[in-house]
Amino acid sequence: MPPKSKSERLINDFIKRYKKEYDFYNNLAKKACSLLEDELVNAGVRAIVSYRAKGIDSLKRKLEKRSSDTNIKPYNKADDIYNDIFIWCEGGIILSG
Repeated sequence: MPPKSKSERLINDFIKRYKKEYDFYNNLAKKACSLLEDELVNAGVRAIVSYRAKGIDSLKRKLEKRSSDTNIKPYNKADDIYNDIFIWCEGGIILSG
């Protein structure tokens, strides 16, 4: 079934690109995890640090859900999706004690 809206087409195109770039994002997350872990060790902070790149199917579902949310501006260009994901990433560090 072809995409019905511009937003759906953008999401599909974004996911196709993300599939190609998944290893890059996973390696980037691994490097960030290693750097953070080193800094925490150097600061004497005991911590368990983990990482992951967002799964492809999970990302697509999240984008589709957000795209259908009437309280969120619809995606009109790829940059809208990148900016939306950047906002999610700000919550990517979880501290517990």
